[in-house]
Amino acid sequence: MQKISLAISILSIVLCGVLFFTRDNNDNPSNDDNGALSNTATFINADSTGSSPRIAFVKGDSINQSYQFIIDKQQELISSSKISEGRLKSRLTGAEKEYQELVQYAQSGQASEEEMQIAQNRIMELQYELQQAETAEQNRLLQQEQGIQVEIVGRLDAFLKKFAAENNIDIILNWGISGEGILYGSQPFDITSAVIDGLNTEYAIEKMGNEGAK
Repeated sequence: MQKISLAISILSIVLCGVLFFTRDNNDNPSNDDNGALSNTATFINADSTGSSPRIAFVKGDSINQSYQFIIDKQQELISSSKISEGRLKSRLTGAEKEYQELVQYAQSGQASEEEMQIAQNRIMELQYELQQAETAEQNRLLQQEQGIQVEIVGRLDAFLKKFAAENNIDIILNWGISGEGILYGSQPFDITSAVIDGLNTEYAIEKMGNEGAK
């Protein structure tokens, strides 16, 4: 009987896609607007109509590595996978014990032909039960991972909408190895650190609130 193994599934979320914000010309910042971002140069100003789109980019890979919410969820997923492995090992230990007892009895010479057939059927049932248990644990981890992905996308979307409105940004692009929205971005347009700081600040406040409510 082959032992069942369950690979640890670790969340790897990449911020991808492009977030566009459309505003009326009256809402566009003037050229002398300092904006809310510190240490940033004047954003790209190139439009024949006279409007001034403000463009910034985020390094999605850095958010993956530095956003504390993602780090915490990675640990939760690792813990869940270890729990799943423990359950499967427990099931496997019990199944192996029963399997050995069935084999020994079938080989003892005391079992009738009917009993040997029953033992063989039970062995097949044990194999099927273990396969089903593994599939169930894998599906449980997959659902948990998908739920986390949805939550992360929702958090980023909500935060970037607010961040863009507060800082008069019209376009936020993703820049990363796993899925570039742009191929190059000069340093003044990099808002990654500010976004990570803001995300972690909001999440830290949320965690404190949750701990206080317990």
